[in-house]
Amino acid sequence: MENVYFNVYREHMMGLPILGEINNIHKITRDMIVGFHQRMYFGENMTIVGTGNVEHEMLVDLAEKHFGKL
Repeated sequence: MENVYFNVYREHMMGLPILGEINNIHKITRDMIVGFHQRMYFGENMTIVGTGNVEHEMLVDLAEKHFGKL
């Protein structure tokens, strides 16, 4: 899939490899991932989008059920 993005977005950052340099990947720790998640995944920083044949009330109910505590 990375090759597709490279060819489609050759002159854009979307064409860069997803994973990055292997040396940088090996430096990632569990604590770094947990910290990122805690800093970035909170209610005011999230958007819920429904597409297609989705009933608004059902989407609202599901969002409240699964993300209401955020």
